[in-house]
Amino acid sequence: MNCVKCTAPVTVSYKTGGFCDGCFVESFEKRVRQSIWSQQWVRPGDRVLLINDGSVEGQVSERLLRQILGSMPVTVDVRAEGTDSAQYQRIIVPTDLDDEVQMRFAGVLNGTEERMADVVKLLVGVQDWEVKEYAKIKGILGVHGPSGTSDTIPLITKMEARIPGSKFALLRALDEWDACDPERKKSDS
Repeated sequence: MNCVKCTAPVTVSYKTGGFCDGCFVESFEKRVRQSIWSQQWVRPGDRVLLINDGSVEGQVSERLLRQILGSMPVTVDVRAEGTDSAQYQRIIVPTDLDDEVQMRFAGVLNGTEERMADVVKLLVGVQDWEVKEYAKIKGILGVHGPSGTSDTIPLITKMEARIPGSKFALLRALDEWDACDPERKKSDS
């Protein structure tokens, strides 16, 4: 089977086709970049704190953030935790789609969901396995431990396997839930 973008052999497979390493990396970086710029969460002169806990997600986040921001006049500090975060315009955490969906879904079910306005989830548009594949291709090492909350709700993982795109759809639904919930709007302000 050939890559959906070029004629090279597929190395990264999706249910609808696959990519060679080069096209996968390009697609992955483009999705993260689009997420950053569509949200307009960083402006010239901002001070940004990147939480890099040493995980694969943290290491990939740091590499992508530096690559994407390039020479933009933004101060990026990297720490293992978010102490003294009041001095920053934005805090970036290494949360991917799997972690975000499961944390938010569990929060809705338990009535304990908390959202922080200035926290940016750089990898929220990509799945956990894609982050790990990107890291493998790029030679990025990190602590391979349990991935946040990745197995707290096995139903979501099963749903994604049967219906690709379910995690993205669930995240959109949770965003709409937040937008329609008057109690949530009061607590966020």
